[in-house]
Formats: sequence, C-alpha cells, structure tokens
Amino acid sequence: MNHFAFGFTRLESPEDDIQTKLLDELSKATTKIRMIIYGFTLEPLVDMLIKQHIAGIDVRCILDLTQSKGVTERVQVQKLKDAGIDFIEGTSPVAGQIIHEKAIAIDDKQLITGSYNFSASAAKQINHMDFIYSRELATDFNDIFDQLYIQVKAEGHLI
Repeated sequence: MNHFAFGFTRLESPEDDIQTKLLDELSKATTKIRMIIYGFTLEPLVDMLIKQHIAGIDVRCILDLTQSKGVTERVQVQKLKDAGIDFIEGTSPVAGQIIHEKAIAIDDKQLITGSYNFSASAAKQINHMDFIYSRELATDFNDIFDQLYIQVKAEGHLI
C-alpha cells in the first residue's frame, strides 16, 4: 500500500462552482499542464489553456477521438490547434475504445480529477471534482500521460 502526503478539496456540482475553481487552479501553473479528457467543450477552459501556453507553460493534451469530432468540440479542438498547443486525439491503445479519463495535472504538484466533464452542461449535472495537492500523485499521472501519449501515437489510434 502506498501512502501519500497530500491536501484535498472535493467540489460537487451543481451546488459548487467547479469551473471557477478549475480555472483558478490552472492559472497558477508555473511549468506544465497535462490533460487527458473525454468530453471537451468548455470554452473558458480552452481559453485558459491557450493563455497559459502563450505565457510559456508547457501544455499537452490527450483527447478522446470520438468526442473530439463532435460539432461543439471540433471548434475547441481547432482553437488548440491554431494556438500551437501540443495535443493528440486517439483511442485506448489496448482495445481501441474511448479515452474516458477526466484529469489534469498541474506542474508536478497537483492532480485534478473526477466525474465532471469539461463541458458547460457538467455544471448543471451531479458531478464531482477532486483537487488533490500531491507531488506523488501528480508525478504518477504525468508518467501515465507520457506513456499513453507514446502508445496512442505508436499504435496509430489517432487522426
């Protein structure tokens, strides 16, 4: 069993303002942001990622192929592309299924994850988002991100 030192905040929608907390935490990034996401239509999030990228933060994303082709999501994906943000769209390397993760690591110190999709409608639904302040968990997620990024590219499960 691993024991990690961390701080933790859980927010629940629709009661809590998850979007504002998410954007606030992303604005504090100093070196890198890594995101793996299934549904991705939240325009303020896209704008924040672009802002951080322009500010010199290393932003990389893995997007689910099926969702990234949706009408609303395509617009947001194009904004990432136009801004020069490094991202891939793909499927699960093992079975070619969806990438259903909803998580962001900030620097090597924070992991944000939960059932909350990065969409405008998520704030109206019953969802949660955990803001976990842990170097160990953030580093672990970043390692998983790097491995998945390589696997998705190598196995050809992308556009």
